Amino acid sequence: MQARTWLIILGVLQLLAVLLNIYGEDFYYVCFVVLPISILATVFLGISIAFQWKRGVEIFIALCIVLLLLNFFPLFSLLFGATWAAWHDILLYIVGVLLEAACIASGIWILYYTDTAEKESLLRRSQSRVSNVFRNSFGRGENAEYEGERV
Repeated sequence: MQARTWLIILGVLQLLAVLLNIYGEDFYYVCFVVLPISILATVFLGISIAFQWKRGVEIFIALCIVLLLLNFFPLFSLLFGATWAAWHDILLYIVGVLLEAACIASGIWILYYTDTAEKESLLRRSQSRVSNVFRNSFGRGENAEYEGERV
């Protein structure tokens, strides 16, 4: 499976985890704060994958970090607030935190992979240009007829 496909699957699962939290105790918090950020992150991910826009993946990672922090607040309030009757909310927030962490890790991995591939490509291009410069400057005798010069 390609890395882009994996990241899209994680982004959609992250959006579904936020949608499942709508039915919990914090309806307005999830609906008006977390859900728009999650939709925006998924849109940026789709645009960045469709147009191979690296900055979009960086924005997606930043929005996932914001979502991770926003998922920690209700999770900690449920864990330390002695409201263990809402165990399904706790479970959904834990799943959300794990999915956000997976999205961040896979996004960073994709950015690292593309950076190393770009560096290798630039290195290969610069080496071929240097070899072409040396070939053209020192190999004048072979190409003299084609360039109109006589040696």
